[in-house]
Amino acid sequence: MKILVNRKINHLFLCLLLIMAVFTATAIIFIALKLENTVFYVSVAAVLMILLVLIALYLYFREQSKIMNGAIEQIREYIAGNRNARIECDDEGDLYRLFHEVNSLVAILNAHAENEGRDKTFMKNTISDISHQLKTPLAALNIYNGLIQQEVSDNPELRKFASLSEQELDRIENLVQNLLKITKLDAGTITLEKSIQYVADMMEYVMKKKIIIHIEDLTVPQEVLLQELLQSFCVGQIEVLEDTTSTLLVGDMQIDVERRQVWRAGSQIELTPMEFDILHLLARRPGQVFSARQIYESVSTDFAAGSWSGIGNMVYKLRCKIGTEAIRTVRNCGYSLITRQPSKR
Repeated sequence: MKILVNRKINHLFLCLLLIMAVFTATAIIFIALKLENTVFYVSVAAVLMILLVLIALYLYFREQSKIMNGAIEQIREYIAGNRNARIECDDEGDLYRLFHEVNSLVAILNAHAENEGRDKTFMKNTISDISHQLKTPLAALNIYNGLIQQEVSDNPELRKFASLSEQELDRIENLVQNLLKITKLDAGTITLEKSIQYVADMMEYVMKKKIIIHIEDLTVPQEVLLQELLQSFCVGQIEVLEDTTSTLLVGDMQIDVERRQVWRAGSQIELTPMEFDILHLLARRPGQVFSARQIYESVSTDFAAGSWSGIGNMVYKLRCKIGTEAIRTVRNCGYSLITRQPSKR
């Protein structure tokens, strides 16, 4: 019988047989002696037999409970992240065969996890290497394109072609930056810091501003809209802008915010969307120094820490178009737009 393969069940079975055999022999002896209180003695022996059986069963099931609790604890440790957790299965029987199968399953899961980890590491290293390899030629192409724009300033067709190529280079650079951000997120080098935000201060600040909210689905309950508004404000998805409908004048430079056009000394300057956003930011507060990170957070819709390294190159290209003397570089601080600029000759 397979049930008797387990050593502990075998001991329990033998113990019960021994108790019953002792009770039967005792009862036979009392009946053979024909004592006056034979029934009483047999009853006492029966009670003792029942107590011994109950004690034997209690000890057995208590031991089984310890084994099951130990197995559950090992499973919980494995779920918590301890890949070395194993269930002891050094005995025979159906229960220990089940424990052995669980340990085999754990070993298979660990092997799959190691393979996935190696594949993920290989993919991360490959993406990071490709991204870094692309940054150097992209920087060179941006510089070459800036030089071409200076040389073809008198040819509208070539200037338009150079502007379009610059936009495509910017798109490629954004893709490279996104790849780098993905690898940094996988490596855990980018950490999200939680901070306490006071809703009362937020609402007081918002009430001082003119806010226009466009609601596409009018069937959404107001409670849901308010909750989404507060959540968006807390995570920084709502940007409070100043009135930018008027034309900005900085020296001899004129910036039409609505049409996103720039003139200097009567000549229109072609800018890419990113270059216009940088110039607009600097022109809104002439003389104020903005760091590369502040510029990136203000003009980029895909913000992540460490992605502002290309701002210096963007400022360089912007200088080539509006004049090198228009933007001042403050070492180790950032950039600012000079309020009084001589006419571009």
